[in-house]
Amino acid sequence: MKFYHHFTKRLPAMLPYLRLFRISNIFTVIADTTAAFLLVHGSLSPAGGWLSLMVASCLIYTAGMILNDVFDLEVDQQQRPERPLPSGAIPVTTAKRLGFGFLGLGVLVATLAGFLLTPEGNGLSTLCWAVLLALAVVGYDAGLKRTQAGPIAMGSCRTFNFLMAMSLAGGGGIWDFDSASWCVALGIGIYVAGITWFARTEATTSGVGQLLFGLSVMILGLLILGSMTYVDPDFSASLSSDQLWYWPGLITLIGITVCRRCVLAIVDPKPRLVQTAVKQSLLSLIVFDSCIVLFALPSQPFYSIFMIALLIPTLWLGRWIRST
Repeated sequence: MKFYHHFTKRLPAMLPYLRLFRISNIFTVIADTTAAFLLVHGSLSPAGGWLSLMVASCLIYTAGMILNDVFDLEVDQQQRPERPLPSGAIPVTTAKRLGFGFLGLGVLVATLAGFLLTPEGNGLSTLCWAVLLALAVVGYDAGLKRTQAGPIAMGSCRTFNFLMAMSLAGGGGIWDFDSASWCVALGIGIYVAGITWFARTEATTSGVGQLLFGLSVMILGLLILGSMTYVDPDFSASLSSDQLWYWPGLITLIGITVCRRCVLAIVDPKPRLVQTAVKQSLLSLIVFDSCIVLFALPSQPFYSIFMIALLIPTLWLGRWIRST
């Protein structure tokens, strides 16, 4: 309780930085990394490896949020002058140092974890995915987001983050993942690409065609994610014929709640409704990750409970900090 009061007292002074970091979104990255690690490894051991990857992913993600506002400064001065950089709450030079500093540190932490905490030869795999993740982040922020390739770059960031975590947990080469792992990594990545497309003009009135296309890409990602139990022979063999339907059915149920918000925004594409749909779509990442772990490790439900509990700080921080 004392910590809570101290934190809330300091929160106003911290708010500009927390808003710059989009700190309320960071728990989706923790959920992604944990789900990827557990899916391949079956536990959080070695704990040092999981913690290192979690730190690396959070640093790289936060760097992406910072650099996004650095490169968007002129646009935000017109459309979102209340943000930390255009409002002058944080100097641009400070933001640049933090952004590139976090990015480099994140790659370094992931690389050290790969070489020190994995079997021989596995460090190179983690290094490659960490570098690809960092390049995708910078590429998106520096200009790709203004092109048709922007959503693909953003989706790639999520996919590369999953594969980075899987490379550390596994024991194979750079591309050596089973079919279920590829389904999860690509499915989540394509789903996020759809969210990005849906949110492209969220600050102004969005076009219906753009929103429809974004929703279609999101659904494609969910279809790929839902096919996990069918594309991996080993995974399918471990399930009964009834259980094969549980996973796509679960993804469908969650997907319907997300799509409902998106449809409401398509019918009335006001910024507020579009932003609400985007926020719920981002929050659903934690739910999907929790379901992945629950289905892959049904005998260890505490992992899934831990991950779904990440919604609590996400929603609490969301009271002060926008997710977009």
